[in-house]
Amino acid sequence: MPADLEQGQRVERDDLDEIAVGRTVAIGEHSETVGGCESGELMRSLSTSRPGHPPGLRITAKHHPGVVDLPVWSTVQGSIHPCPHGGTHEIVVAEPGESSQPGTRQQLKRHGGRHRISWQAKHRNGRTPSAGTDPTEGERLRRLDGHLHPRHVPDGVYGPEEGWLDDDGRNRGQKLPIKVTVRIEGDKMVVDLTGSSPEVPTGYNCPFEGTTVSGMTFIARMMFLDEATYPVFVPQNEGMLRPVEVIAPEGTIYNPKYPRACFARFSQAQRAVDLVLRALAPVIPNQITAGNSAHIHFLSYSGYVEEEGEYWVYLEVDEGSYGGRPDRDAMDSVDNLIANTRNNPIEELEWRFPMRTERYELRDEAAAAGKWRGGIGVVRVNTFLTDTIVTCEGERHDSDVPWGIFGGHEGLNGSMVRNPGRADQESWYSKVTGSQLKAGDSLQITVPSGGGYGDPLDRDPELVRDDVLDEFTTRDLAEQDYGVVLVGEGLGLAVDREATDRLRAERRGA
Repeated sequence: MPADLEQGQRVERDDLDEIAVGRTVAIGEHSETVGGCESGELMRSLSTSRPGHPPGLRITAKHHPGVVDLPVWSTVQGSIHPCPHGGTHEIVVAEPGESSQPGTRQQLKRHGGRHRISWQAKHRNGRTPSAGTDPTEGERLRRLDGHLHPRHVPDGVYGPEEGWLDDDGRNRGQKLPIKVTVRIEGDKMVVDLTGSSPEVPTGYNCPFEGTTVSGMTFIARMMFLDEATYPVFVPQNEGMLRPVEVIAPEGTIYNPKYPRACFARFSQAQRAVDLVLRALAPVIPNQITAGNSAHIHFLSYSGYVEEEGEYWVYLEVDEGSYGGRPDRDAMDSVDNLIANTRNNPIEELEWRFPMRTERYELRDEAAAAGKWRGGIGVVRVNTFLTDTIVTCEGERHDSDVPWGIFGGHEGLNGSMVRNPGRADQESWYSKVTGSQLKAGDSLQITVPSGGGYGDPLDRDPELVRDDVLDEFTTRDLAEQDYGVVLVGEGLGLAVDREATDRLRAERRGA
C-alpha cells in the first residue's frame, strides 16, 4: 500500500490508477490465485480444506466510493501466501458486469515476504440503477406477470424433476441429488429445491441469493421474455423478478449455512435451471429446449518457467452445447444457459504460454437424434511443455446425461483423460485440485452434448442427409435413428424417398 495514503482519505476518481479505494469486494470464480501460491489454490476447498475453514478471503462488503480503506488491503496482503520461487503475480479484479480484462489490475511483488501493490489501469465504474427508482419497473412486472397468467401456464404443480451431480470433489462416487418442483400460482412461479443434496464440506455449495435465486430468475426470463422471440426488449430489473419465488431449505447445497464455502458454485445452478425447463415442458413446449450440457469445465493451468524466472497461469473455460429447440437444431460447442464466457484464440494461447493445443473440434460421436438434433460438445487436447499443475471445476462425467424431450434421444456426458492413447492413459474425475502433469503430458477434455427435441422420424430427410455429409451422424444411424435410407456416395449422396417413407411407416406402426 502506498505510504502516503491514510484511512478515510478522500480521493478523486481520476487518481484511481494510482491508489486503492474502498469498494464492495467480491473474490470469486475468476480470481484463481487469490490466497495461494498456485493457480487454483482456492479450489483446494473442494478436496483438502477443513470443514468450515475454506481457503481464500472473506471480506465484509463496503461501499464508500473514493475513500481509502487500509484494512481491506491489509487483509488482502496478509492472506496471500509466499511463493517458493519469488517472482511476480498479477490479480485481475473486475466490476460486476464487466469482463476481467478491462478491469483494475494490481501487481503484487514479493520481496522477502513483504508485498507492494501498484495499480496499472484505471478503475472502471459500472453502476446499476436502483430498481425502486425505475419508472418502467411496473411495466416489466406486468409483462412477466402476464406470461404467468393461467392462459399461458395453467396453475398447478410441475415435477418433481430429479438429476444428479457427480460428487463434491472429495467424496468420490457419492452423487449429489438435485430435485426441482415448479408451482404456478396465479401470477407467481415458485421453484422449490426441497429434496436436493445437503450442504457439503467442500467448496461445492451455492450462495442462496447470489447464485440460486439469480439462476431461477434467469430461467424465468429465458422462458418468458427471450430477447430473440419477445416482440420488445425488456431490460433486467427488480420489477420483472418479483413473480419468481425460490425455496431452498437452509443447510442444503443451494442454501448452505455459514461458514460453508461457496467457491465452485456454477454447475449446480446450471443443472437446476435445466430441470426447470424439463418440469414445464408439458405446458410450454415451444419455450423450452431439450436437455442442455448445463455444466462447465473451468480449468486452471499453472507452472514455473525456470529459464525466464516467471510463473505462468492460464484459465480455460470449455463449455458444452444446447439441447434441440422447438423449431431448429441446437447450437454446437457454445456456452449455454447462464453464459458469459468466450474461448481464447489458440494462436494467442500458444504464443503466451508453454502449452500447445493439439486438437480442438467437435467431438466424434453423433449428435443426439431428434426432429431437431441436439448440440455437439467439443473435444480438446492440450499438451504441456513444462511441468504443470491443473485444477478443474467440472461436472457431468458420471451423473445423468442431458435429456431428450418429446421422443428426442439423450445426449452424452463428458470426460477428462490424461495422455489419451498412451500406455499411461488415466481417466480423471470432473473435479481435481492441484493435479500434476509432467512436461510432454497431454490432457484431453471432452464436454457433454445436448439432447434431441422431438421424434427423429419427423426430421426432414434432407436435413439427415446434410448431417451425414457434415459428419454429425453416420449413414448407419441415419437409417437406424431417423428411418432415412440413403443411396449414392460422397456429394452424390441422396435420399431414397420411397424406401424412407416405407421404413418410417413400418417404424411408426410397430
